Amino acid sequence: MRLDRLALLLALSSCGPAAGSGDERPNLLLILADDLGWKDVRYNGSAYATPCLDRLAASGTRFDQAYAASPCCSPTRASLLSGFHPARLRLTRAIRISDVNDEGPPERERKWLAPESSNHLPADPESLAWALSAAGYDTGFVGKWHLGLPPHSPKGFGFASQEAVGYHSACPYFAPYNSFLEVPEAPLGESLTERLTDEALRFIERDRERPFFLMLSHFAVHAPWQARPEDEARWRDALEPDTPQSNPTYASMIEGLDESVGRIVDALDAGGLREKTLVVFLSDNGPTEVKGKRRLTSTAPLRGGKLELYEGGIRVPMIASWPGTIDAGAVSERLVSSLDLYPTFLSLAGVENARNTDGVDLSGAWHGGEWPPRDTLYFHFPHRSFTSAIRKGDLKLIHHQRGGEAELYDLAGDIGESNDLAAERPRDVARLEGELLEQLHGLGAAFPVRKD
Repeated sequence: MRLDRLALLLALSSCGPAAGSGDERPNLLLILADDLGWKDVRYNGSAYATPCLDRLAASGTRFDQAYAASPCCSPTRASLLSGFHPARLRLTRAIRISDVNDEGPPERERKWLAPESSNHLPADPESLAWALSAAGYDTGFVGKWHLGLPPHSPKGFGFASQEAVGYHSACPYFAPYNSFLEVPEAPLGESLTERLTDEALRFIERDRERPFFLMLSHFAVHAPWQARPEDEARWRDALEPDTPQSNPTYASMIEGLDESVGRIVDALDAGGLREKTLVVFLSDNGPTEVKGKRRLTSTAPLRGGKLELYEGGIRVPMIASWPGTIDAGAVSERLVSSLDLYPTFLSLAGVENARNTDGVDLSGAWHGGEWPPRDTLYFHFPHRSFTSAIRKGDLKLIHHQRGGEAELYDLAGDIGESNDLAAERPRDVARLEGELLEQLHGLGAAFPVRKD
């Protein structure tokens, strides 16, 4: 920690506004799921049960057109904590613990080389946790980090406390855990999802005079797909076999995630914190539909899944609940992004955002004001699928970085992206592709290069 920042935090801790002395700023609670699809929640028609998430949605506003900044985890997490687009950060793929090839065939056999991607969250720009800490918030992180190995840990980015931190993309869901997860004294067979929830509850239930910011970052429902045998047996009997969403292991993992949300909300109620706390739930990207011979889930009526820029890879479930402030039972069709949480949280904390972020501040709309103008989102994934995309209004263009081909869809009548209009509407293709590439170059995006 730099000395100037330490001095600032010490000053704020002694003279900053305190919740017990008239500080009306809300607690900020971000619950992040991993690889949970838009269609994996019951309120979007899933065969899997999510009663606690359904209740959370009923208590607040659910966003049916919410997007992750990337179709994979680390870039989206970086966007949440920086407010910057993954392309601007040059962090565009999942951070790897070891330098293994995950771009397809060996390099000598590849015609295109993916650009380098950062192996940790950059220190500049200032992280959300640093900004909130400086504003007097008590900050805590629990769960999957996947934004770099120590010293690039949550505490290195402004979280005053960190518990059960996971540095890898995956971890066993039952103890013993692997070495990339910092969980001391884990009893044999302990559930990881339940342990993360326990740690989050300990943070929430602390005695404090300042508002808090807590990021509870679950591993569920990312691989490895594991559940207790008795839970799998129960779901095997409950689900209709041979349907797109009939995997008992996946159902059990969603159930554990859902119960975690329920326990957190119940604790806020019990502690008299519910109306003082903004709870935001979302997923970092779309799901893995099929692994090997195992079907896990389905994104239908959306197309595609994780690591793709079709809707199934980037459209995610998102809920914002703050009783007495955010409309209950509302369904919003506004375009929102993981990028928006940085400026929104700072605004609610009374922090003047001195720099331009790539997201928009939603706090005014959540207080009954006007929605900020926004009809366009950009995406860039120069790995595996080698694609970029723009959504402008109801039109969505997917640009293939190798070869320059494009796909065009009108999502108003084709949410499944089944009718490619590129050949019929070349002017729209040229207009959208020009805007997309101009924006990406303005962000300083890196592109794959062809080997000579």
